[in-house]
Amino acid sequence: MRAVENLGGRTAQGMAWSIAGTGGGRLMSLASLAVLARVLVPEDFGLLAFALVFLAYLETVGDLGTGAALAYWPERWRDVAQLTFIANLLMGIVWLGVALAGAPAVADFFGSPEGEPVLRALAWVIPLKALGTTHDALLQRDLRFRTRMVPEVALMATKASISVVLALMGFGVWSLVWGQVAGQALSTALLWILVPWRPRANLPRDLIRPVFRYGRGIVSVNVIAAVVHHVDIVIVGRMFSVAVLGWYQMAYRVPDIAVTLLVRTTSKVLFPALSRLRGAGGQLREMYLPALRYLSLLTVPTTIALVMLAEPIVLVLFGDQWLGSVPILKALAIYTGLKALGSYVGDLLKAMGRPSLLALLGTARALVLVPALILAASYSALAVAITLIGVTILSTGVNLGMAGSLLR
Repeated sequence: MRAVENLGGRTAQGMAWSIAGTGGGRLMSLASLAVLARVLVPEDFGLLAFALVFLAYLETVGDLGTGAALAYWPERWRDVAQLTFIANLLMGIVWLGVALAGAPAVADFFGSPEGEPVLRALAWVIPLKALGTTHDALLQRDLRFRTRMVPEVALMATKASISVVLALMGFGVWSLVWGQVAGQALSTALLWILVPWRPRANLPRDLIRPVFRYGRGIVSVNVIAAVVHHVDIVIVGRMFSVAVLGWYQMAYRVPDIAVTLLVRTTSKVLFPALSRLRGAGGQLREMYLPALRYLSLLTVPTTIALVMLAEPIVLVLFGDQWLGSVPILKALAIYTGLKALGSYVGDLLKAMGRPSLLALLGTARALVLVPALILAASYSALAVAITLIGVTILSTGVNLGMAGSLLR
């Protein structure tokens, strides 16, 4: 019982530090975005958007789910960390090659040949990130989110400062590209400095099958989640101009900073905490339900504020050239608020060792969402955002019902 109580306190502290770290970084990102939006044009952000989406799809397969296995695994964490590092290193090289080779086809798909060199340059973020993924997973596993705040803030600060300086010097979209690469390089270097674990020249063969069996379920969940999470950007980029994609991406960034920030940061704490609570024999609902309550208290008022203040936010932060993103911002704010309410179900299912059930829920949502968004895109980018709201109302209800059933 004492261990469970200590875990609850560490989880609360972890969430506080995670929100503080990511929040500070996001505020810097928002400040730099306000400058960049007045220096660059929507087409620049559109070129960056489709390149980042393609890389995000590659990263969903990433480490083959071993990073989540490291947070979940109850024992022999050093051996699991060794497997995680090897998987990350090998797959980082593989996905770098895929991105470099596939850049012409991706640029052609989006009708933006000028985006090919952008994607080739951004592809180097993949191996840079892969080198530090194991160290980051160890910090999350041990709930050391105060330490984790250092590389996270450094990434955001470096990316923001370099992008702004280069944009003011006239580098255009390349200011965004080199900011991304430099920020990731510094973040990985700091992770190696802060985490004492180092890879060894051995391979724990007896753990390969069980770790990758668990990881297989995580990969399927991640792939489905990435399809659902980014498919709207893919469809908008395919169906409309790069400038419209830039508007859509900018509209998405505001609720992403204000609402999704809370979900991502607390989720990184909640999953390993729930996994440890399960290992200690505690009741998962005693941690899941308070987390859901506090998340709702934060995200619902924020969502309402974004909808009511969308136009002044855009005018003050980004300027007149971004007014086309205002109605999209209102719709995406509602969407992100609704999605947040059902997001913790994924952490609950992974901690219970049931990622296959989470994959099933994601597949059902994708089967409804993708054709609905394609149909909506025949009207406008705003129709795409509104369609997201309708599908998310249904999926969030199903997710919360599933969690209630599992927790009785």
